[in-house]
Amino acid sequence: MQRTIPVAHPPRRLFTAITERSFRYLTELLVDFTHIDNLYKIRNAQGRPVDEVVEMLPLAPRERGGGRR
Repeated sequence: MQRTIPVAHPPRRLFTAITERSFRYLTELLVDFTHIDNLYKIRNAQGRPVDEVVEMLPLAPRERGGGRR
């Protein structure tokens, strides 16, 4: 027989809050990314918007230490 964990149980409240915050953050991130002003914010040396990932690679900061995260 399986028992149901009450809605007000502390771990359930904790996981619910974490999940809601995570989805809210993800929603804001996606909305910000799709706004046209943010989509082409990265510029090349000539000041033109970068629209391909391959163009972004030389502009990215170099990783220090060479270790994996």
